[in-house]
Amino acid sequence: MKDNISSRFSQLGGGGEIKIIKECPTCGKGYPEAAINIIEDDSEAQLLHVTCEVCANAILVLIVVSDIGVSSVGMLTDLHASDVVRFRQKTPLDEDDMLQFYSLLHSKKGEIIHYLAEKK
Repeated sequence: MKDNISSRFSQLGGGGEIKIIKECPTCGKGYPEAAINIIEDDSEAQLLHVTCEVCANAILVLIVVSDIGVSSVGMLTDLHASDVVRFRQKTPLDEDDMLQFYSLLHSKKGEIIHYLAEKK
């Protein structure tokens, strides 16, 4: 892992390297450091994508360091690290996008699967 979060953690009295992600929540096998992709890293937060080399399941982990301590949250995902990077660069969906999608669903009714297949 990069030193940015680890050094901040060390300043809080947490020691050196952060060792939060130890094993896959699905199969229990340990993660080698090469399985950890740092998607975003700054002085206060780090977004990681980790893929298990055994079962190929992936997790996204957000580690946040503040003056009161370190917290992390992780979730299973079917995204690859490149997908996470791509989606982070997209603008969020707004109300107009949702209304357009709603209109599309209602205009196509039962043929939505065929419509989606045509757009590939």
